[in-house]
Amino acid sequence: MALIDAVKPRIGIFYSDENKDIEVQSMIDGAKQYFKNSGWEIDETDQVAIEAVILYCKMAQSTDPSQFTNHPVLLSFIAQGRANVPTVATPTAAPVGGSYTGAKTVTLECATSYTKIYYTKDGTVPTEESTLYSSSIVINDTTILKAIGIRYGYYDSEIMTEAYNIA
Repeated sequence: MALIDAVKPRIGIFYSDENKDIEVQSMIDGAKQYFKNSGWEIDETDQVAIEAVILYCKMAQSTDPSQFTNHPVLLSFIAQGRANVPTVATPTAAPVGGSYTGAKTVTLECATSYTKIYYTKDGTVPTEESTLYSSSIVINDTTILKAIGIRYGYYDSEIMTEAYNIA
């Protein structure tokens, strides 16, 4: 069932009207953005998330959403939703950092399945804009390798940091 079909009857709309559907979808989009800004990505299959969106839409029918900042009930939903979101395991490197003679070939892994690993070799914090790990990394000289695991619907992993001193 689409989220709009769950929301409409709960906010008192029991008929099909293209203009009303656009209005409701706009409220749903506003709810998703509101919760995303609070660190909770809405999963349309999660009953807590659906209830949070419904409440937001009910409130948006009579109140300007800019007034929702620090609303205790919405904050409660955010706390519940965020508590149910898993975190990606921190990636690991093999071999681990240390002092080595000659180049090292490093592999990265993550215990959380379906995770994309992004890395940097200059010590900067990796993001989705960094290099996507797809094969072994050759370390030829002293390098600070950092990696992050990212999976949709999960919190990003902690940053892995390994220092390689190559003599």
